[in-house]
Amino acid sequence: FTISRLARLDILRAMQDGITASVEGDLSRRDWMKSAAQLLAEEGWWGDIDVLDPATGDAVTTRFDLPRLKLIFDTNTRVAYSAGQWQRVQDAKLTHPYVRYITQGDEQVRASHRPWNGVALPLDDPFWNTHWPPNGWRCRCRVQSMTRREYAQRLSDGSIKTEAPPAKTKEWTNPRTGEVLDVPVGIDPGWAYNPGQAGT
Repeated sequence: FTISRLARLDILRAMQDGITASVEGDLSRRDWMKSAAQLLAEEGWWGDIDVLDPATGDAVTTRFDLPRLKLIFDTNTRVAYSAGQWQRVQDAKLTHPYVRYITQGDEQVRASHRPWNGVALPLDDPFWNTHWPPNGWRCRCRVQSMTRREYAQRLSDGSIKTEAPPAKTKEWTNPRTGEVLDVPVGIDPGWAYNPGQAGT
């Protein structure tokens, strides 16, 4: 668990504990945001803060406000849900050996994620090592496990794609460090991993 440019471990731990309580159903997003904002304000971390970037040593300005708290909450809860879903799918793989990628199907779906909608592959396909949602900031995609019968039915009605899209990468330069990396096309830098696999 980390929050970019938040250097106080005690604040970081308090925010993580709150998100954990929310994932466990004990705290709503609204309540977490209210308590996190209060904590940050009391500790002098609310608004624009000047900090040292640990990657470069340069002084930078970071901002803690309600939109950032919403992003922190949503990102961490979606990743936690994704990791839990991976475990559930693993537990049911004898009866549900296939997984189908699903987008929200609306105009907000990223153009790069649209081709993945309906891709249905065995759970052990390497595609899921990098394309297990979320696949970027504010990604709303999800997956659903399938039985052999569901897979066969969707195959016969043409509502699934049974081959992984071609793996393409592009060069991305980290603006903080200057490091050049190859990242999968359609996946935000840093998101090409499976949270459930990473957790184990």
